[in-house]
Amino acid sequence: MDISLKNRLSFKQARLAVLIGFALGTLLSLFQIAIDYASEDASINREIKSLLEIIQNPASRIAYNIDSELAQELTLGLLRSPAVVSARLTDNNDAVLASVERPMATGRY
Repeated sequence: MDISLKNRLSFKQARLAVLIGFALGTLLSLFQIAIDYASEDASINREIKSLLEIIQNPASRIAYNIDSELAQELTLGLLRSPAVVSARLTDNNDAVLASVERPMATGRY
């Protein structure tokens, strides 16, 4: 009694195991990508909030005193952070006290 390869129980089990493994691997990979994305998004938000908390009081004083020189120093200091590509400090009348920007980093990400 000669059973063809596709009709053998071991072949069917192996095929099913490979398909289930592929499906589970794909599903778990997508889940991991979603978790990594959420983690990076939260990390970026924390970094930006931290920068804003650090500069809030000095920026308020600079805008109140209308000191363009200190405003320029503060905005240039912000550019030292890799997360910042442009910074602008304005007063209550939307007059720009300082504005700086740099080109975005070129890279794959």
